[in-house]
Amino acid sequence: MRAYLLAIIPMLGANPVAPPLPGHVVDVVAGDYYLQAPDTIPAGLTTLRLSTRQGSHIAVLVGFDSGHTAADLLRARREGHPRPTWMHFLGGPGFPPPGKTANATLVLTPGNYILMCDVADADGVRHFEKGMFHPLVVIGGAKSQRQAALPTPDAVVTMRDYTFAFSHPLHAGGRVLRVVNSGTVMHEFRLVHILPGRTAAEALAWTPDDKTPRPDEDVTAIVGLMPGAEAATTVALRAGEYAAFCVPQIAHHMIQIFRVLPATNR
Repeated sequence: MRAYLLAIIPMLGANPVAPPLPGHVVDVVAGDYYLQAPDTIPAGLTTLRLSTRQGSHIAVLVGFDSGHTAADLLRARREGHPRPTWMHFLGGPGFPPPGKTANATLVLTPGNYILMCDVADADGVRHFEKGMFHPLVVIGGAKSQRQAALPTPDAVVTMRDYTFAFSHPLHAGGRVLRVVNSGTVMHEFRLVHILPGRTAAEALAWTPDDKTPRPDEDVTAIVGLMPGAEAATTVALRAGEYAAFCVPQIAHHMIQIFRVLPATNR
C-alpha cells in the first residue's frame, strides 16, 4: 500500500484540478465554422465555457448599440470597417486545449449580443465573416446585477501597453486569475505551458510550417478585452515554465515568460 501511495502522489501533483466554475455556466461549442450555445441566458455572473470539435477558435462576446445587428457588422467589414464605433468587444474564452475547455467569467447585463469567432484564416478571412457567430439574449433584472461580482482571484494579471504584470507568484493547482486591461488598446491574455524538456525560446520561434510538434500546449485565453474591462478565468496549473502573450500586440513584443511554482499546502 505504501509503495502504491508513493507511486500515485507524483501523478496527483502533475494533474491539478481546477475549482468549480463560478456563476451561471454557459457551454459554447465551436467548429469549422459555427458556434453552438443557448439562445437566451440570465444576467449576472456568467462563465462562458468553450470547447472545440475542430479548428482553432474563440468565442468573444460582442454588444451592439441600439439599432445595429450582426448583419450590419458583416456589411461594415466588407466596406473596410473592422471595428465600427457601435460594436463593443466584451471579452470571452479562446483556444481551448484539444479535448479540454477554456473559460471566461464575466458580469453580464440584459441586452442583445452575439458570440463570435474573430480568428482569421490563412486566406485572411475572419471566421465571423464565414458565418461563425451566434445571437445571444441576456435577460434579467437589476437584482441579479447587484449581486454579481467577479470571484476573488488568486492573482490579478494586469495588461498594459505592452506588458503583463502579475500581482502574486502563481503556484501549481486550481487557480482563479482576474485579467484586467489597464492599457489604451484591446488586449488578450493567452497562456501556454512550455512542455518539459523544451524552452520558451523554442515555443516562441515555432510555427506550423516547421512540421514538428509544438514545444508548448495551450492552457487558456481571455480574448477581446477592451481598455478598462476585466474578466476572470479558472485554470489548473502545473509547476513549470509558461508564456503569456497578446496576439493583437505581438508586434510590440507583448510576451511574458514566467514560472509556476510547486504547490503549497495552503
